[in-house]
Amino acid sequence: MSNSVLVSGNVASEIKVSTTKDGKKCAHFSMAVNNKSNNQNETGNTSFFNVSVFDGRSASDLERFAKKGTPVAVAGYLSSDEGKDGLTYYRVNANNVTLVPGGDDKAAGFFVGTVARLFPTGFSFALNYGSKENPKTIFMFASFSKKLLENLDRTIYQVGDLIAVSGYLSVYKTTKEDGKAFNNLGIVIAATPVIVRKKGQQPVQANQQPVAQQMYQQPTAQPQQMAQTYQPQPQVQTPVQQ
Repeated sequence: MSNSVLVSGNVASEIKVSTTKDGKKCAHFSMAVNNKSNNQNETGNTSFFNVSVFDGRSASDLERFAKKGTPVAVAGYLSSDEGKDGLTYYRVNANNVTLVPGGDDKAAGFFVGTVARLFPTGFSFALNYGSKENPKTIFMFASFSKKLLENLDRTIYQVGDLIAVSGYLSVYKTTKEDGKAFNNLGIVIAATPVIVRKKGQQPVQANQQPVAQQMYQQPTAQPQQMAQTYQPQPQVQTPVQQ
């Protein structure tokens, strides 16, 4: 799996439940996620994710107990769809859904992808998903948190490096000068990115620690606490359109 996301928010649409040809239930709905700023008194922006649930038990629970406004936590992987309006919409393909009364609104992600372009405050990140026969790519702007910018040596990363990042997701709509609108996906990096493979080099040795374990052992921003509770409130920066 090339990426993993955990999204906690509120059901924002009617839950549509159907049955597959092999008799398994699946569910589809939209989820609203509030991206709160560092100021606890500010509401921040709201991002929307389409959610497809292919776990029959979770789909049944949603059908019985959830409705528009119900707080839920969704775990799975991220993909993208092209809408009829020409905009890109981001989908969480869920392996598990939990009803979380009073849950906090978060969209957290762990991704392995390629650096596509470098910027002073982050980089453009190419995230692959899909199968070998039908590969697909999502581009997002990955911005460093303020604390990372103060302590991180950004010169160690270069275009073409395969890296792993962990942080918080937001979806923003932007409009270009020609009036064309785009949905952009951004991530605020909350822990030091781990280099999985340098450009043109072989993958890391098999006896090294798993990438996720390396990442959550970094000392920069109390990552163990982030991985368990998702409490930090990093400042979200607007992503740059590719």
